[in-house]
Amino acid sequence: MSPLDEVCVIAFSGTPEVVVPRRAVGRDSFVERKIRGITSGGGTNLHSAMRTAIDELSASGAGTKHMIVLTDGMTMGSPETGFELAEMARGLGITVSAVGIEEGAQDPSLKRIAEIAGGKFHPVTDLKAARELPEIFIREFSEFGRRMTIEGDFTPTVLAGSSGPLRGITGVPQIGGYTVTVPRAGLAELLIVQPSTDAVDP
Repeated sequence: MSPLDEVCVIAFSGTPEVVVPRRAVGRDSFVERKIRGITSGGGTNLHSAMRTAIDELSASGAGTKHMIVLTDGMTMGSPETGFELAEMARGLGITVSAVGIEEGAQDPSLKRIAEIAGGKFHPVTDLKAARELPEIFIREFSEFGRRMTIEGDFTPTVLAGSSGPLRGITGVPQIGGYTVTVPRAGLAELLIVQPSTDAVDP
């Protein structure tokens, strides 16, 4: 994920816990530290966690919104509740993929949730497959996440407030594409932006 991407991490047993409130990934290790602190235990109430995730994602202004469910067992409640939540997510422009491990790898309702919400189902059935979990997440971010290279014909906008030797520039030539990046502190900035379906890119 890029520093510009937003992330929210929700751990769930009987009830959901927002471990990482929705925020930009950033360049620090905050998200990683919080994820490493998650421990297992309790029951499995996937549906309440999905509702919390839908609320978090709905509040985001991002153009691409994707939920990855990771679970090791059958959930409380009826499968139909999960299907209804998947329909709700799809209606809000949220795709949902599911990763089932141990007992969860055999849960047909996880596969159905992913199908309804336009995502993928990844059954992790043994230790060999478990070693591929990082690769599964990388593929998910690559396929459903934001593209970092944008191609097309663009005429960026120059905002007022440029400093240093770039002050006074009011326009730039059309470009044929760009790589999404973030401003670097300590440099003279020419405030050029390109609105996209995902964000206003610097």
